[in-house]
Amino acid sequence: PTDTSGRAVFWMFPTVADLRISPPEGSGFAPVRIDSVSVRTDTAMTVHLVPTVTLRGRITDRDGGAVGAQPIQLVSFTTLYDTTDALGHYSLSASPGTYALDIHSLHGTANPRIPRQFMLRANDIVLAADSVLDIRLPNVSLNITVLDQVNAPVPGATISTEMAMTSTTFGAGPAVFHGSIGGSVVSDSAGQAVFWMFPTVADLRISPPEGSGFRPFRVDSVALTSDMTLVVHLERTTSVHSDDEPPTQFLLLHNYPNPFNPTTTVEFELPTAGRVRVSIDDLLGREAAVLVDEERPPGMHRATWDATRFPSGVYVCRLHTGGRVQMRKMILIK
Repeated sequence: PTDTSGRAVFWMFPTVADLRISPPEGSGFAPVRIDSVSVRTDTAMTVHLVPTVTLRGRITDRDGGAVGAQPIQLVSFTTLYDTTDALGHYSLSASPGTYALDIHSLHGTANPRIPRQFMLRANDIVLAADSVLDIRLPNVSLNITVLDQVNAPVPGATISTEMAMTSTTFGAGPAVFHGSIGGSVVSDSAGQAVFWMFPTVADLRISPPEGSGFRPFRVDSVALTSDMTLVVHLERTTSVHSDDEPPTQFLLLHNYPNPFNPTTTVEFELPTAGRVRVSIDDLLGREAAVLVDEERPPGMHRATWDATRFPSGVYVCRLHTGGRVQMRKMILIK
């Protein structure tokens, strides 16, 4: 700590170090970080602290409803965090400068009409003085009904999407957020579910309950720009792993949910019987897990990965059989 004259002596061995100056609690000064200071001989340094500036505002949905329990952060050489209160208010104090502003969620906010999984960033947020930035999230709904071929409801079906890209201006001020969005919901006893998204084009995956005998269903390139309604009819198969019309292609489907924490399901189709290996690699190519390594019959198959022991990051799922390989990226966020 500094003394009454603001001085301090910091003893080191010769090194290159990153210095952090943290002002006293409640002083109103911003922290300072000085990277890669070469300390080879006795060194003198003067550091000038500047008052903090505050970015505050409110996060709401498209109708003005509060988005509570929403993480928000300013990112530069340090990261400053806050979480909105029950009315959607946030406040972040930092030194003057240019920042990225991140809002994200993995498990949902206090507002059920906000997507459960998204990662958004606005770059070049300039803080020169106290500022106000209200953010209105343009949520849209997909009202989906899952039925069988005789129009009976299919409860317990999982409706999911891999992370789709979105880019839009959210609320007042020069904040253009870019990022990705995804998630999953489960149909109720009437076969219905509401899937909340931000405007995007997404591939939807409807996975029937395990052992139900229904064939999975996929709807590609759904343009979600406003509220919409979708009815899906699932077809029955003779078993979970063998269809009336066996698959005609070797296919690794997108895992769901994605992003995930800590478990996700991988599905793949085999047109013929053979030895199959499903593995998970990190981005350096190191094998993290083997989900399947055995003979499998033709049909649809599932495997689950529990990533409790693994750090957050991007992983690659690989399907190997008969000299063929397919890969899909998956995102683990903790």
